[in-house]
Amino acid sequence: MRLRCSGRPEQSAIPVAITRLNGYSWYITERGYANVKPVTPQTDKQQPVHSHESLSPHQYVSGVVYDMAPDDVTYLDGFEGCGPRMDPHPKENPDPVRRKRVPHLQRHRDYNKHYLPVTVVKWLVDPTQLGINNADVGDEIDVLVYVDEQRLEEGDIVPSYVGRMNRAINESAVIGMPLDWMESVMRKWVDPGVTLKRNSFIGDSEGYRDDWGEIKAAEVEHVA
Repeated sequence: MRLRCSGRPEQSAIPVAITRLNGYSWYITERGYANVKPVTPQTDKQQPVHSHESLSPHQYVSGVVYDMAPDDVTYLDGFEGCGPRMDPHPKENPDPVRRKRVPHLQRHRDYNKHYLPVTVVKWLVDPTQLGINNADVGDEIDVLVYVDEQRLEEGDIVPSYVGRMNRAINESAVIGMPLDWMESVMRKWVDPGVTLKRNSFIGDSEGYRDDWGEIKAAEVEHVA
């Protein structure tokens, strides 16, 4: 997150909570990138907080929440193919009920912005610093989630994405993201043998994998 959020990294790059999005599954789309989709009929209300105990790892998504500065959300929109370059005039969601969670239609963008309720598993900072009083584990908060509504089928991961995902897995595990969930769900697509150089975007353990799947020499410096 620090590499992407250059506006106010002292705020936007600090993880504030480990959370769980119940009733959704994590997967790689046919476009080759990560996504989440509902595994139950979508409603405005999540499953009860205690329900995760009876869910399989493919029926919820563990995640890290950040307190993003507005300028950095704009940067992130661009990285996620969700900014004005992809759709200069976003169309308002015509469904007045869903509009609270999904303000606009996805149309030409790679992802759409959803505002979804997640359950806090662990606070990583004092929540009063975020203006949240009387907070506790098990609380529900609304967060921004980038969702590709158009590509719902599983596909092969983009090779250059593997190293970035391994960095995300490793760094998230250090701050308390459930490693068993990541190993159970994400390893179907993310080869653990491809790692990432510091401040780069392409995996380069034995070498980095380019977008055609070819392993290049490790000593070649390659930053996306």
